[in-house]
Amino acid sequence: MPPPYSHYPTLTRLEAQALSAAGLSLASIWEYISGSQGRIESLNYNAGLNEGGRAYKQALALPQPDGTPIYFAVDEGYDPQKPEYAGPIDDYFKGVNDAFAQAAGPGNQPKYAIGVYGPGAVCAWLKGKGRVASTWLANAKLWPGYSYADWDVKQGFRDPALPFGHDIDECKPSGGLWQIPNAAANVA
Repeated sequence: MPPPYSHYPTLTRLEAQALSAAGLSLASIWEYISGSQGRIESLNYNAGLNEGGRAYKQALALPQPDGTPIYFAVDEGYDPQKPEYAGPIDDYFKGVNDAFAQAAGPGNQPKYAIGVYGPGAVCAWLKGKGRVASTWLANAKLWPGYSYADWDVKQGFRDPALPFGHDIDECKPSGGLWQIPNAAANVA
């Protein structure tokens, strides 16, 4: 397995509890290589199956509330109207969907919804194909589809006043923000 593009570790249960206890809401995003830096080959069925399973297991461990989305990153300006991009992106999300179905077990609905973070063109295309339920529009004006308006979360600009220079994002009620219930009682 290639090394991850993201240098950040996955969220822990204690971190999720502390953030929830502080009154902050969370949105779950999974980014491993995610096609970043032109690496379209990192988006394939097996990667989607593997990463989908790992993300689902991580969400259970937190525990992330049922029904909330996990957004999977397509972190490059790909245009899904071009077959060289459409095939790998579609295959990746087929793998994610299959991983969620396997994790849920035969006859059961997955606990979590599947979302995509990326260019508006990718968001619209995957939602239109029924591969994702939620979309997070990347703040990349030069990527195709930046005018996409059916987003659930829209990435904003980095705020240097926040720790690690986090983004200020806009979220609709459909965005799937979550907290761990009764987290204040669980944080020591």
